[in-house]
Amino acid sequence: MEKIAVAAAVRAFKRPRQEDAKEQQQQQLQEEEEEEGEEEERLLAQSLAAATGTKAGGAAASAATSAAVKAHVPVPRQEDIQAALMEKKKRALMSKYV
Repeated sequence: MEKIAVAAAVRAFKRPRQEDAKEQQQQQLQEEEEEEGEEEERLLAQSLAAATGTKAGGAAASAATSAAVKAHVPVPRQEDIQAALMEKKKRALMSKYV
């Protein structure tokens, strides 16, 4: 009887520590992911600054990014894409039933 009570007390004592350990692991993973994301952003800003030849800060980097991206082909509008899809579907149905 005493052994059962001691075992129950030990389990009750260990349970919060195990939960705390799990929470700490999750927090560490989140912090590591955030640090990796910040590092990637910093490296991207540095590479962008090197490519443009300027010292880019946070706002300057985003401005340089939008200026550096150039479409070499015309990008169709959403309406054009929808119209082309509808035309394709119409042709498929007409060829199927006519």
